[in-house]
Amino acid sequence: MKEQAQRGILLLPVTLTLAVVGALAYAMTRGGGMDLAAIDAEYDIERARYLAEAGLQLAKWQNERLGCKSQRGFGTVDLPGGRIVSGTMDEGGGQLAISLTATTATGAVNQVAGRRLRMHRVNDPTELAIKRSDIDDTFIREGYPGQGKGKYLETTDDQAHGLVEFHFPKELNDAVVLQADFRLTQVDSKSAQPARALALHRVTSDWKEDDATWTAPWSTAGGDYVARPAASTVIAGNAEYSWRIDALVEGWVNKTVPNYGILLKPTGLLEARFASHEENANQPQLLLRYLPRC
Repeated sequence: MKEQAQRGILLLPVTLTLAVVGALAYAMTRGGGMDLAAIDAEYDIERARYLAEAGLQLAKWQNERLGCKSQRGFGTVDLPGGRIVSGTMDEGGGQLAISLTATTATGAVNQVAGRRLRMHRVNDPTELAIKRSDIDDTFIREGYPGQGKGKYLETTDDQAHGLVEFHFPKELNDAVVLQADFRLTQVDSKSAQPARALALHRVTSDWKEDDATWTAPWSTAGGDYVARPAASTVIAGNAEYSWRIDALVEGWVNKTVPNYGILLKPTGLLEARFASHEENANQPQLLLRYLPRC
């Protein structure tokens, strides 16, 4: 693909966003009787900011394509809504310090001086399986002490939840996660309901596999976790199952959310048992495909 076409593809979402912002602004003006000149000025400032953000991403993308040590400017890019002119680029420690000026067609200006962005090896996608020794797991059951290390993770509606936590190698720090597949194998079950599923929820409190119980160390019995599941899949019988948790793993490796692992919350399952990392076969797996940091 030619460079000009690549730039167009990259900046298209920004252009569309500007159009939406403009439409909303004028809708607000008509509906609320706001001052048209003030809305125009505010919209123009926002448009300049969006143009500058597009320029930052263009500079990052271009230099990532050229290699981790690249520090090339992109010159001038003209768009229907304005112009972006690159300034100095300075690479160091895998980060690119970017300076540029974005100017709208009506004259609003947004200048960026030395904004540092982490670069990644976009030409070198890497695969990694988290080692068995870097996985902690257990299950907690209402009315029972902690199960600790065992050969299975048991789940039952509102009575038993599984817990799994991953320890990531330093090479994943600040990586871009392209794909993260979590895999579990069901080895036994007494489930009879037709609708059966297992959801993965991000855990929000620290725990240890030898100490966790239904009531501890949680503020709520059954575990502390985000209510909205990170992923869910239908469970039909003894087999291997997979969940995509790309965004969750990227949050962990980039430290935007604390890594306390996942809670396995069932629907329609009765004593459904999944092989743990202590089992000789069919252990939990986390398979990653990612872009390493520069």
